[in-house]
Amino acid sequence: MYSLILPFFNDETYEEKTHFIHLVEYNKELWKNLIFFRNYLNSNETALRKYNFIRTFHF
Repeated sequence: MYSLILPFFNDETYEEKTHFIHLVEYNKELWKNLIFFRNYLNSNETALRKYNFIRTFHF
């Protein structure tokens, strides 16, 4: 079983980062969309693999 894997982030300090926090208003449209997307990826292995490929090799 796969789970959502977040990539490491680097900035101009070149220090490795492991988290990136987005603040959104609770229960608003953006919040609902992000939760839906997270749940979709966690329940669909094929979509998760495609998403991880895109995040790894295209950004």
